[in-house]
Amino acid sequence: MNFDGQRPKQVRDRKTGEWKLAKRKAPPNKDTVFRRLEHSVPREEWLAALDASDNPQVNAIARCMVDPSMSKFSLPTIARRCGVQYTQLLKLITQHRLDQGLLAMSAHVPQVLEDVAVDAKSQMVPCPACEGKGQRVVATVTTTIDKKKVEEEHLSACYACEGTGKLRKAGDSDARKLMFDTLKLTGQKAPLVAQQFNLGSVSPEAALDEVASVLDRNKS
Repeated sequence: MNFDGQRPKQVRDRKTGEWKLAKRKAPPNKDTVFRRLEHSVPREEWLAALDASDNPQVNAIARCMVDPSMSKFSLPTIARRCGVQYTQLLKLITQHRLDQGLLAMSAHVPQVLEDVAVDAKSQMVPCPACEGKGQRVVATVTTTIDKKKVEEEHLSACYACEGTGKLRKAGDSDARKLMFDTLKLTGQKAPLVAQQFNLGSVSPEAALDEVASVLDRNKS
């Protein structure tokens, strides 16, 4: 559906038999879709996107837009005179905005990486067994004094935290995996140092002697 509420016309390709959108036959200045694209993007952003392209035809549009003698012409008119289609400009401005978004996002990468490292770190947390007190009640003795019952608690050091009141909690496993993968510390299946022996037609006895001599040299 077009922006003007009309369904685009489709035609069948004579060679392939596939349906495709019919080419616009309206004058550039009356192309509703193209004009909406022109007005939906600020002029300065158009110039930045057009000037950054490596396509000479697209660069020509930027030069025409800043040319006072062509100020009366719309973007669709200039684009068609430069041989640039609507879809090309749509992809151009979309990619330009995507690049700008990625650039803005990359500014936060250091902080995000630091947050991942912090999440991956172990930390000391209150012991759940003694609720961080370091001691647990092992017995309660009830005595009667002046006809009043008095309860006396006997405490002992918490066996879980050994009286410290804190336990070490490992960091987030997903954050650790991401951190190790980023630093390329994982996925290494082969040994760091590998010794290759080419036995060829050497007898087993000679091969064993060769291995022994290599081991002796490594020890020395």
